[in-house]
Amino acid sequence: MNFYSNYVIFNNIYIIIYLVNKINGDLMIKYIWLNPIVINSYNLLELTLLLKEKKFTIVHPNKNHAEIVLNQYKDIKKNSKPILDQRCPLISAYFKINNINVNFYNIDPILISTAKELSETKELSDGIKFITTPCSALAQQGNKLKLKNTFFLTWDSFCLINDIYIKGKKLDNSPVPLGFFDKISDKILKLTGDFHLKNLQNYEIIEGLYCENGCHNGDGVNNI
Repeated sequence: MNFYSNYVIFNNIYIIIYLVNKINGDLMIKYIWLNPIVINSYNLLELTLLLKEKKFTIVHPNKNHAEIVLNQYKDIKKNSKPILDQRCPLISAYFKINNINVNFYNIDPILISTAKELSETKELSDGIKFITTPCSALAQQGNKLKLKNTFFLTWDSFCLINDIYIKGKKLDNSPVPLGFFDKISDKILKLTGDFHLKNLQNYEIIEGLYCENGCHNGDGVNNI
């Protein structure tokens, strides 16, 4: 794990520990959204009961945010430069830092889009929403938005703070694999792990997962 990841995780832990302690003290309602990696890594009934003991209620969005995000990309007018998939913050950062000639658009990752809905849901306005992420980069991106009563933290951080000890199954494949854009284009460059960027002008979309093979290898789900 690099310095950047360490800094983000431990900085977030410090903030969230304070918030969780305050919430526990005030006996406020605590809601939690579980990311797809977590959902697919555990016995969901066992995990739900454990979270209930800790006074967390699992919540779900009403909208299909994968479809919403896909349609936003579909509606973009194609031009000479490929569209960059911005569901992964580290992919976006990599292309920006290296000044790679692609089109950037203000489209939220699916997780962020989901969190925005939950933060605005009237039925959840009586409590605090915790959004679990598979990586520290998504947690940082989410917390920068300062959504009302909504906080992002990695699954590892959440378990550490709340003394959750439950053994899951490490996934061999991501529940969100490459192929997200296959319905809207047949000119897609798919990247994960090592990047080989050649002839970008031949593609309409660059799909990327920074962590090798997907988010199940993110730095926020190491302790599953």
